[in-house]
Amino acid sequence: MPERSSFAPGTPSWVDLSTTDPDAARDFYGPLLGWEYVIDPSEETGHYATATARGKNVAGVNGMSITEQPPAWTTYFATDDAQKLSELVTENGGAIAMGPMQVGPAGTMLIWQDPSGAFAGAWQAGDMKGAQLVQEPGAIAWNELNTRDLAAALAFYTAILPVTAHDMSDGDFHYQTLQVDGVDVAGMWEMSAGPAQLGRVLHGCRHRRVRHPSNRPGRISGHAGQGLAVRPPRRAARPAGRGLLHHRDGVREPVMRAD
Repeated sequence: MPERSSFAPGTPSWVDLSTTDPDAARDFYGPLLGWEYVIDPSEETGHYATATARGKNVAGVNGMSITEQPPAWTTYFATDDAQKLSELVTENGGAIAMGPMQVGPAGTMLIWQDPSGAFAGAWQAGDMKGAQLVQEPGAIAWNELNTRDLAAALAFYTAILPVTAHDMSDGDFHYQTLQVDGVDVAGMWEMSAGPAQLGRVLHGCRHRRVRHPSNRPGRISGHAGQGLAVRPPRRAARPAGRGLLHHRDGVREPVMRAD
């Protein structure tokens, strides 16, 4: 169901990018993903930009003033009680980074750091229900957590969210999905602890649909050298080809082929 007007609790409903250079981020993702933007004129929201694809809201781009913090995408899970969720986060070893905070009539936002160090959030919908388009080119297709402690991450998220776990591991490949009413809504992948992974920041990934990931490197390098494809598309455990893009401010952006 590509067009959405609501999300069941536990389902990723929104993503946004916090960056010290929102103008450059908008210039990068706009041509790459076919996005247009609606920029809030209010100083209170920091001129928050809502990205649209085919006239539907798909993501946000937000400026931040803390230069010591690296730019990053945040996934927000739908909730019907942000206050209760914040209590569950702390009870299960997480730390509240922001909120619960009322965002006018739009809704209530919560951001936490899980026990592994990764950041994620929740959105209690008001007037703004979340993404209006998913699983389409230019929209969010999949959300997953990269972690070195899959068991701890799984215990945490199944304790704070109304989700169940589904094991898709195969040999040395350790992967779990989170399900809402028997439907996969997000995933968790256990990264290796080899030298290539040292210093890598634990983070959540959001895969965006594109029609042909292999075509993206040329398009990216054509945008004034603002991005670089650092990993070619490959087949994943799920039936979709993947690629990994780098924006010039250090943000990693996975893409997934729309099969």
